Amino acid sequence: MAGKVGTLAARKGQRVVAGEPLLWIEAMRMETAVCSPRDTTIEDVLVEAGATVNAQDLLVVLGA
Repeated sequence: MAGKVGTLAARKGQRVVAGEPLLWIEAMRMETAVCSPRDTTIEDVLVEAGATVNAQDLLVVLGA
């Protein structure tokens, strides 16, 4: 979904579990959470709060 990155919850090196919110995207007065698909470690966060993003942009890199 295209929009603006709202709140970032993910940090590089952080351990997350499946379903945990990583960040929120704001678009058209709605917020959508982007959640971890599996238990993993965050390898990198490629966006900052306030950044404009497009559909299919890479936002967070997850570990193997």
